[in-house]
Amino acid sequence: MMPKTWENTKVLKSKIGEYITVARQAENGMWFLASATRVHTKYEVRLDFLSDKNYEMEIYIDDPENRFSKGKLIGPQKVTKGATLMISMIDSGGEVATFHPKD
Repeated sequence: MMPKTWENTKVLKSKIGEYITVARQAENGMWFLASATRVHTKYEVRLDFLSDKNYEMEIYIDDPENRFSKGKLIGPQKVTKGATLMISMIDSGGEVATFHPKD
């Protein structure tokens, strides 16, 4: 469930009129990452916003074969602070990720 209030918000990468990636932290320590783009784009973001814990990450990406599907789930996989995440989005696409603290 998406929280109604946030403890922390960080813009990780953006280019006006092109793309944006934002991370938001819920009160329970869980992080949500959202990316959106106008054009096909690919870039890396570092997960420096995470605390020094282990996290389980799940990513939902657009399906390039079927733009109108629910998308594809990638994960879960373990990540830690400082890891790098490749963001790859189709035209007018996006992706979201959740980070559940495991410690």
